[in-house]
Amino acid sequence: MRATNFNHILPAIILSSLAGSLDAYSYINFGKVFAGMQTGNIIILSIRIGQGAWSATPPYLLSIFMFVLGTLVTRFIQHQTRLKEKGEAGLIVLLFETVMMLLAAMLQDYVPPLVITSFFALAAAAQFQEFRSLGKHSYASTMMTGNLRNLTESFYDAVFLKDALAKNRLKYLSMVLASFVLGVLITAFLNLQLGLYSIWILVFGLFLVMLMGIRLGGLDQAGNK
Repeated sequence: MRATNFNHILPAIILSSLAGSLDAYSYINFGKVFAGMQTGNIIILSIRIGQGAWSATPPYLLSIFMFVLGTLVTRFIQHQTRLKEKGEAGLIVLLFETVMMLLAAMLQDYVPPLVITSFFALAAAAQFQEFRSLGKHSYASTMMTGNLRNLTESFYDAVFLKDALAKNRLKYLSMVLASFVLGVLITAFLNLQLGLYSIWILVFGLFLVMLMGIRLGGLDQAGNK
């Protein structure tokens, strides 16, 4: 495999947009279950338990479990020495995520919603675990609470402390947050027009990120020669 680089603003904003799209798609079409935002699933699960609505808990329990499983699988991939040395772990994780999304897209008309939301949770967990760096900064492509806190802190440090690094981080996190929101908005609109077919846009987006990572990795190699 060729060297890859996903530690760049372009893959980051696309991944964030796709994460927002996936959560919106899952919530709208599959029983208000989130793909990556497990805090939301835990809250809804706890409400259902508190209300005694036990029959409504399996989708949330399974999504949480599959998210944990997806994180473990991704962590295993990250610790494979050969992949780590060659910088290929990110591409393998993206391939895993893409396979999960392809399975969901092809099977969503034929299997129970529980199966589809399981694929979504596995995909979201893989993305959340692997893609957390943006240049010198950390970020989360699938959950925005931490990004919002970091953005606010960066705003303060940039404006009042004149911190140049914080100013740069503020710019990046603003783009990540805006991309996530845009992904939700686009999916909400396209779902009205295309219904379940709108999932194929997510699959296309993942292929685009893979190609972008390979291209950026190639440019890095050429620059180091």
